[in-house]
Amino acid sequence: MADHWYMEATSTWMEKQVYPSINDNLQYLNGTSGFFYNPETSLDLKNGTHEYGAWIWNEYLKTKWGQGAIKSVWVNLGSGAASADDAIGIELINKGSTWIDAFTEFAAWNCNHQENFYKDDILYHDAKIDDSNSLDFSADGSDVYEDGNYLNHLATCYFRFVPGATLEAPTQLVIQISADFTKNNAVAIVKNMDGTFKAPRCLRWVNPVEMLS
Repeated sequence: MADHWYMEATSTWMEKQVYPSINDNLQYLNGTSGFFYNPETSLDLKNGTHEYGAWIWNEYLKTKWGQGAIKSVWVNLGSGAASADDAIGIELINKGSTWIDAFTEFAAWNCNHQENFYKDDILYHDAKIDDSNSLDFSADGSDVYEDGNYLNHLATCYFRFVPGATLEAPTQLVIQISADFTKNNAVAIVKNMDGTFKAPRCLRWVNPVEMLS
């Protein structure tokens, strides 16, 4: 039997596929109790609300690989996959991807929706970036975020780097990440002065010090 979270996520996603003009699913995506407002919550958590907003994961799979990807996940479940997470993992491998790579891209898509990846992107709110995760950087010093705990599994924590008052251009932003990259991943997304975005840049499996122009 499929996990409760994935049953609800798929049923909510199916509503939009069958009735594309109805946007009832947005109530689970936007707003203070929605999926985008709680990115630090695990994708597969069942709490009476979050699992309905997790329909956006199926929308990612569909946008990336077509509706057949969701069907294949359910076929995997019917063929004996131990959980929805396992069934999804099997399908991702079949598509030449992995959970960590796909979820990293998914998290990047949800941040400011650069390049309009989703078909209905204009209807979606941006993923929440908590004020405490807005870090200053300047020529003579910068903020440091320290957290001794790993993120929840299948969850995201977003940070905004804000130029300090003493910063002089041109300059470079140095991001130093100290983490176990077998359990965590990082993506750098650069917003240009004109409001456009550079493509997400994955920092996984590299030296922990990265330079961004």
